[in-house]
Amino acid sequence: MEIRIYEDYREMFPDRKGRELTDRLLSHALADAGLPDLEILRTDKGKPYVNSTNIYISASHSKNLFACLIGDRPLGIDLQHGRKLDPDKIAGRYFAEEEAELVRKLGAPEFFRLWARKEAFSKYTGRGLEDVMAGISVLNRMDVEFLDFQWEKDVYCSCCIKKE
Repeated sequence: MEIRIYEDYREMFPDRKGRELTDRLLSHALADAGLPDLEILRTDKGKPYVNSTNIYISASHSKNLFACLIGDRPLGIDLQHGRKLDPDKIAGRYFAEEEAELVRKLGAPEFFRLWARKEAFSKYTGRGLEDVMAGISVLNRMDVEFLDFQWEKDVYCSCCIKKE
């Protein structure tokens, strides 16, 4: 598994926006990882993938950061910048009870860690925010592994990878 994080990514390809920019950044990350010339394709729900049977990709962006996760099994990545919000209210609506309880005990940092996990999981499944809205728990899962870390102060990242 390899993670590529680019700061000020919009400046890398200033003439590109939206999905075109994301695909260009994914191609750039693949080339940086020694995997040039792979075509970026999309599922009907918009999940990016490449024209190779043993390479998986996922992307996320938050403010000035763009992240790409590359691996040899299904995966997902998410970046979240911390910000002011009511974590208990949002957790109460979209989190499973055990997740909401952690947020009540540990506060906003735990909220952002779990929110990044939820979005990474939804990118792994390819169902997008459907999984987040359904309140699917990302704690104690037996089907995937999570790697959670802080990129810098108030920037949370989670990688979700299918267990071998």
